[in-house]
Amino acid sequence: KPLPPSLQHMSAFIAHCFLTNLAASTTRTLVSSLGFTFKLGDFDDITQHFIVKKMLQGYQKCKPSNDARLPITPMILQKLVNALDHTTSSPFVRALLRAMFILAFCAFLRVGEITKTGGNNQHYLKFGNIRKGQDTPAQNHVEINIQHFKHSKSNHTTLRVQENTSNTSLCPYRAMVLYLNFRKHTSSLGPLFSFIDGTPISRHYFTHQLQTALAFCNLSLQSYHTHSFRIVRIGALSRFYRNTNSKHGTLELKCF
Repeated sequence: KPLPPSLQHMSAFIAHCFLTNLAASTTRTLVSSLGFTFKLGDFDDITQHFIVKKMLQGYQKCKPSNDARLPITPMILQKLVNALDHTTSSPFVRALLRAMFILAFCAFLRVGEITKTGGNNQHYLKFGNIRKGQDTPAQNHVEINIQHFKHSKSNHTTLRVQENTSNTSLCPYRAMVLYLNFRKHTSSLGPLFSFIDGTPISRHYFTHQLQTALAFCNLSLQSYHTHSFRIVRIGALSRFYRNTNSKHGTLELKCF
């Protein structure tokens, strides 16, 4: 009978994946999908066998995943922001991209949260999801209400990004104020990041502009991607101060 396969067949399949140089994560996904099929058919789930689990563990140790992507550091972010003066001649586009770069960096935003992607479900930020505020006369902040985000079952979360008074050129509050003064949104339901005519910034456009800035800075296009704004190495964690306000459900982020 074809299903369920024998332990020998399952072991041979995993060995075949190893010999064809599939990533350990890919093989684990394939085995998991087979296990789901077995459960649907009310068969014995051979994927939970001790031998299969140990083979997958050994697979992971022999072929550990190496993420070649590098994080965008404050120094690199400064270079990218400065490069905009040379990669685009439009003051509006410079203000737009500067705000997107800095906010993505300071708030760990995904590209799908600031741009329009190719999928049917769009979760990019709307103008009504952002609010400027003031803690003291000398300290401002930007509050971002994220309605949908990956790997979360809650309805929304609010990020409060504090003004960076020590480095105004990388200040998320000032970058957003400059962009909003250019953009002059008329509807809270419109995309936060868009062209003057209201067209949302696409993922393709944002990626292209980031790559243009990276190339101007002589940085590797293979090592730096849109996700690099979110990658944080342990040594770089000190750039943030976090404080969770349980009363208002707000996560406070301050870039140094």
